[in-house]
Amino acid sequence: MARNVEIKARVGDLGPVEARARTIATEGPVQLSQDDTFFPCARGRLKLRQFADGRGELIHYFRDDESGPKVSDYLISPIAAPGVLREALSRAFGTAGRVRKHRLLYVADRTRIHLDEVEGLGAFVELEVVLRDGESVEAGETVARHIMGVLGIDETQLVRGAYVDMQSQTAMRIEIDDLSRPAIHALLNEHLKNMHELSPPGSVHALDLDKLRKPGITFWSAWEGPVLLGCGALKELDRKHGEVKSMRTPAALRRKGAGRAILAHIVEVARSRSYQRLSLETGSAEAFKPAQRLYESFGFEYCGRFGEYADDPNSVFMTMPL
Repeated sequence: MARNVEIKARVGDLGPVEARARTIATEGPVQLSQDDTFFPCARGRLKLRQFADGRGELIHYFRDDESGPKVSDYLISPIAAPGVLREALSRAFGTAGRVRKHRLLYVADRTRIHLDEVEGLGAFVELEVVLRDGESVEAGETVARHIMGVLGIDETQLVRGAYVDMQSQTAMRIEIDDLSRPAIHALLNEHLKNMHELSPPGSVHALDLDKLRKPGITFWSAWEGPVLLGCGALKELDRKHGEVKSMRTPAALRRKGAGRAILAHIVEVARSRSYQRLSLETGSAEAFKPAQRLYESFGFEYCGRFGEYADDPNSVFMTMPL
């Protein structure tokens, strides 16, 4: 059985960490989309991991839940049909949670550096120091703490447990919204004000309350208890084509994963409606680059104008086949 020494840390911004990781990386970066389903297990943890290209892995591991460096003993079995196996295991044992994340992987010699955006949780850095046969745990911990220092990660940022544990502790709910609550009005006003600050009037395509209430538009909000974390909408252009609209998270509550979770929900709904394509319009200014990177991570590609949009240097158009 293979062994790692692992640490996990919460970060506010992956950008500076990635810049430091590049300076020590011997391999990477590799972009990965991972969908992990956990199953009840009497000993250790059991999860089925599915990748965007359809590959899968069944992973069993033992690992303590302490916040510092910890040992993980694991066994990985490649799976050809993960969707079928997920259904079979779910029917037999039930599920213990599901975690979706987008991972940027670097390797520094024998250490895997994971830069993770986890749906519903936010941004994290995970280090896995692969132990050699017979090597002591202390030696691996020394390597892990050295790389923590290089990446600028402090002990206070370290977290306990797995993502699935954090998910159960921080339950985000996404619900269809009737646009009646004051918090929604305030967020949409913030959104419209910001769009007019970043683009000239003729290039602002954000929808106000009245337009969002029109038929053919479904609006969702994301909440953590009583706190509004974000919103998004899906507009039906025709029976096979949908458009993402009104993606917004409050300026004071960003980096909690709400935007990614809402977009994932919209994509899932679009697929359930049998849309063949999902498109969007966003701004071309530098301030819109983080949003563009989010869309790219889901598989959206840059394209020409669509629907009733006109060519505009202040607009960027993106689309994704479903």
